[in-house]
Amino acid sequence: MRGCSRSSWLVPRVSSGDGRPETTGPPLILCQTRCTTSEEVVVGAVTRSRPESVMFGAGRAVGVVGLSLAVTACGGGAAEQVVSEPAPRPPPGSGPATSTTPWDPGPLLENPCRALTAEQLLDLGIASGTGERQPDAPDGPTCRWSDRFTGPTDSSTDVTFPEPGEPSPETGGQERELRPVGGRLTVATIRTADVPDAASACDVSVDVDGDDAVLVRVVAGGSSPFGADVCARAVTVAENVLATAESDM
Repeated sequence: MRGCSRSSWLVPRVSSGDGRPETTGPPLILCQTRCTTSEEVVVGAVTRSRPESVMFGAGRAVGVVGLSLAVTACGGGAAEQVVSEPAPRPPPGSGPATSTTPWDPGPLLENPCRALTAEQLLDLGIASGTGERQPDAPDGPTCRWSDRFTGPTDSSTDVTFPEPGEPSPETGGQERELRPVGGRLTVATIRTADVPDAASACDVSVDVDGDDAVLVRVVAGGSSPFGADVCARAVTVAENVLATAESDM
């Protein structure tokens, strides 16, 4: 809320010698304009002894950047002018700060079958409930959960934790930023996979702060309810794995 009030009064001249009022010369006319906003109070004063001689002074009680005041001497005209400037924009690339602690899945490297909890497996509809360690997996510690739906064809979910420093097994694919993990930037690369005798398959590799962190492969058999969008299923599994890893940090 903003308002301005203007007042004026006569002030006798005072001799610089003995402090008594002068007997000659017109009195001083002291004018004051006071403007108030919800965030600041600005006071301006104009002192003059004759119409053509004007001095201006202004004081600020509470400062707020982006406001200015213009005052005219006791007469008409603009009493105040408030100018608002837009707030400065943050510099490009100054998003949320990421953690300075390197990504470390810790115990999940020792036992990748801990990557999905019993509650997560239930929510994901993985009926087997128990994963099997894949000792010959080429890309790092891997656990596989197998599903058999209404038909004889198996579907499976593999979760792999690449060894630190190992390159991603594949390149290319569609990138998608996921929820940050422990303040770390998380990006998924999504690729359709060619798996023999499978209706569809998808690989999702997740980088956490630029390091390969998790690989997820979902193979959907002909009777799998996830065959229509197997990559969405793989991303959901990856997000659950990241949640488990974050809780272990």
